[in-house]
Amino acid sequence: VNQSVVANTSATSGEDRSSAAISIEFEDMQIEAGQTFDLTVAGDAFNNVYGYQFTLETKGLELVTVQSGAVNVGEENFGVHGNAVTTSWNSDQPVNATGTLFTMTFKANTSGLVSELLDVNSEITRAEAYVGSNLDIVDIDLAKGADADVDFSLFQNGPNPFTTNTVIGF
Repeated sequence: VNQSVVANTSATSGEDRSSAAISIEFEDMQIEAGQTFDLTVAGDAFNNVYGYQFTLETKGLELVTVQSGAVNVGEENFGVHGNAVTTSWNSDQPVNATGTLFTMTFKANTSGLVSELLDVNSEITRAEAYVGSNLDIVDIDLAKGADADVDFSLFQNGPNPFTTNTVIGF
């Protein structure tokens, strides 16, 4: 989307990224081998987004179909590479959405919790989204439904010059 593709995944060059991130949320569930299920991908802060790309590791899952939501995607936006699904989407108009972005239907070849079978990473396609008119690069996180509302903060340490202890709140 922004001409920053790196063909060699072992490349070591770095780049500046915003500290912001887009969370892709899903509801965790127990699945059984042979079961077909929908993975509804939702976003809470999907604002002013012009595109995204990422690799979704899918241990023991087979992608069957994709259905658009707030993001207009089709099967041409997804590629299957063994136990991984790559996806890339872009638009010349920004998308602002809360709720269902798109839905993927999978067939399970193994049993387990969906959260244990999925992982967003940059193994094949770098996990990043392009936000704002400058196409700022932000990270993409994967959060299961109950964890999506949990906030975690690490606060400034509070050194005490009169003791050997330092307090770091979180």
